[in-house]
Amino acid sequence: MTLKRKRNTVISEINITPFTDVVLVLLIVFMITTPMLMQPGIKVNLPKTQISDSEDTSNIEVLISKNGYVYAQGKQIHDSNIADVMRVLISSHPDKIVIIKGDRD
Repeated sequence: MTLKRKRNTVISEINITPFTDVVLVLLIVFMITTPMLMQPGIKVNLPKTQISDSEDTSNIEVLISKNGYVYAQGKQIHDSNIADVMRVLISSHPDKIVIIKGDRD
């Protein structure tokens, strides 16, 4: 059995291996960077501390922004309602710790 090869033939197939490699690398890059860009929250410039803050989500968190706005549990509180909202939060969760985070500026 003899095999004959044609030397002057043109390869009509496209090699998609490099394209697949590039697409997979781009997919990995987007999968890593997208969660970093989509972090919701309130921008507060916190002062530096000597000890590390433990991020405990079970605590009641109160943020005070640079402009004087007050946020409790991620929701903005009007100045006239701060005491009432804090009473409700503390009475509904008496075992939780209230953490106040103020902007450095």
